[in-house]
Amino acid sequence: MGRGLQYHACVYSKDTFSRLSTEQAIRMMEKGIVEGFETVTAAEGWLRAF
Repeated sequence: MGRGLQYHACVYSKDTFSRLSTEQAIRMMEKGIVEGFETVTAAEGWLRAF
């Protein structure tokens, strides 16, 4: 039974334009499926919570 992508964690780049692009992409996604984080540790923690 394929469920597809359920959760996706993005770690923001230090580059301003890359970060703005990532934030725009996140806003276009269904709420709760994708979140942005400042660190890999924070992103991993969020994914492990599921």
